[in-house]
Amino acid sequence: MIEAKRPVQALVAELANLLDNEIKILDLRGRQMVAMRRHIADRDDQALCSLLAEVEETREFQEMSERQLVALRRTLADAFSYDGPGQLRLSWLIPQLDANGQAMIGYRRERIVELAGRLRSEHARTAMLLRECMRINRLLLENLFPSNETATTYGAGGRTAWESEAGMVDTEL
Repeated sequence: MIEAKRPVQALVAELANLLDNEIKILDLRGRQMVAMRRHIADRDDQALCSLLAEVEETREFQEMSERQLVALRRTLADAFSYDGPGQLRLSWLIPQLDANGQAMIGYRRERIVELAGRLRSEHARTAMLLRECMRINRLLLENLFPSNETATTYGAGGRTAWESEAGMVDTEL
């Protein structure tokens, strides 16, 4: 069955809805990063586990939304006979639209850029907190175990042996 071509206004309205989903996802991701830092600082493991489950659910919704957005970008590229490099970008599409479409999509694009910048900032803050936690834990281990003993630690790759260079406490009885 051959699919009838949808009018450009319907495609633009669908794009606006998908961009609204992206805005919601970016906003939620930013709030999740703030909550993650708070739970780490408060050492609230139960809340952190709950948050990580929520992050996973959000990832599934985000992947579905991304697939829909890619498909719609292809459809819009066909509708506008786009022959530029790579996938159709909003910066190229917006000038091609009528005034209403430009306002509708332009606003959402600006909001996405703003939220993406904010998310990058929140991600950097969270990464700095985690690096600082790692540094403090390493210092504690170095000071608790003498230089000739090893301790088992867990990293991103799993279980690893850790050896201090100099310790202040003798763990022998």
